[in-house]
Amino acid sequence: MSKLASELVVPPCEGFTVLEFKRDYLHSSAGLVGAICVFVVSALPFVIWLQGIRGLVELGSAVLVCLSLGLVGLGVSMHCINTRRALQGMLLSMLFRLLPPLTICLLLAIQGTGDDYFGFVCYLLAIYMITLAVETVISVRWISTRT
Repeated sequence: MSKLASELVVPPCEGFTVLEFKRDYLHSSAGLVGAICVFVVSALPFVIWLQGIRGLVELGSAVLVCLSLGLVGLGVSMHCINTRRALQGMLLSMLFRLLPPLTICLLLAIQGTGDDYFGFVCYLLAIYMITLAVETVISVRWISTRT
């Protein structure tokens, strides 16, 4: 087995099964989804009032981007914490969570038509901050219980 493959197959923490990992991941994912849902429900009247249907599309797109990246980052972070690589997990999770939204914002800024995408960028940044806070809290709790 190569060195890289052997590094990927690190034994988990003692007394920690795959079933527990799945259960804890689903529980943590539900917390992340719940936090985003609370934001979306509270912002929905303002989005419809200010932007109408276009605002709903922009909000939905921002939710899709940030939620999918947040779930991937959460899974990576939890896997690395489980294999006793908490710092690497947090950094890799930040990369997955941070790079795509910033790239999207950069590409929209390069186009030069900032007014057209202002709402989307605001929603993207707001939801990004929510996923950042929730995922950080979840990861820190995981680190404190697994190490």
